[in-house]
This record gives sequence, structure tokens and C-alpha cells, in this order.
Amino acid sequence: MARVLEVDRQHPSAEAARVCAEELRRGGVIIYPTETVYGFGANCMNRGAIQRIVEIKGRDEGKGMLLLIPGEWALTGIARHVPQGARRLMNAFWPGPLALILRARHALAPELTGHRGTIGVRISPEPFCRELLRCTGFPITSTSVNLSGEPPLQRINDIRDAFADSVDMIVDTGDSADARPSTVVDCTRENVCILREGQITQEQLEAVLQTRVISRA
Repeated sequence: MARVLEVDRQHPSAEAARVCAEELRRGGVIIYPTETVYGFGANCMNRGAIQRIVEIKGRDEGKGMLLLIPGEWALTGIARHVPQGARRLMNAFWPGPLALILRARHALAPELTGHRGTIGVRISPEPFCRELLRCTGFPITSTSVNLSGEPPLQRINDIRDAFADSVDMIVDTGDSADARPSTVVDCTRENVCILREGQITQEQLEAVLQTRVISRA
């Protein structure tokens, strides 16, 4: 049964973040809040913990997972190259609900890259996420709390009922702040492409890049 930490969304305690960071260092799996929906979290370098998330969700390993990073400096250990267009989007929308797909370094688990050699990354503005990543110093997985193919769970009571027996820790800050997911943008090619449109729109992206953005959403 998961340990549940009830945390104030706007003023999360540093102690709660420290406890979660220790759980992640031990190879645990947690459920934590973001500014969009709740996510399953694991140390991005702990393949056993990542595989647990795949099993919990019943997820196809070919889909990959997004990562939350503590800062842009963390990209050096994750991405092989950050194109100029991606830099412009980071400057405009980070921290925020925009995930950028970049060419991944080979050290990352295939469950993260979806066996495609790419990785999605973002920085969350959620107060608890910022404090947690400050405590860990390493990126963590950010995949929505749901069974594969079903919509993300928004109500914390539903999350606790569904997954308390599957994870090690749940951070409870109340129901999801915004059910819309992050926008996902592929920056691995010359022309930026939207893979999923969420809180940040195609028009907003085009305004920053000053060019037409293709959408495959």
C-alpha cells in the first residue's frame, strides 16, 4: 500500500519533496502532481522502476515516456543536440506545459525513447515539481496516471483507489488543476511538428517560431 503525502499545492513542504526524492533514489515509483495532470514518477536512470510503470499502465513500450528535468543544464545528459528552434520554444514556454522531442543519448532506457532514439523533455512550473526536482537533481519520468488507452484520472480519490496498491508513494495536492495535457512538439527535424496539441496551441508556437508549424495531432 502506497504511503500518501498530503501537500499544499501552492506551498509544498520541502520535507515532502525530500521524502519523495529519497523514494526515487531507492528505485521507487511515485504518483505526483503537475500543472496538467498527475504523473507516474521514477528515476530516469533506473530501468527497473521504469519497467514497473510500463507494467502498471499496461503500456506499449514503443510509446516512450516524457521526462521532467530540473533545468536546461540537465539536457546535456539526455539529448545529443538541441536545435535553435527548440531553444526558442524553451525560452518562450518553459517552465510550462510544452514537451520537446529531441535526439536522445544512447544511455537512456528504450522504454523512455520508445526504441526510436528520441526523448521528450520539459520543465514544469508546478511548485511541488520544482521542489522535488531540486531535491533529486536528476530527471524523472512524467507519464499520465491512467491505464493505457484510457483518459488520465483527474480526481485524487480515483487515483488512490486505482493505484495505491501499485506504487510506493502518492503526493496528494487535490484534484488535477487542468485536465488538458502538455503540448508535445517534435524538434528532431528541420520543420517543427506538433505530435499532441494540449495547453499550448499551434498558433502560439507559430508566433514564437515565425513560421508554419505542421500538426500531426
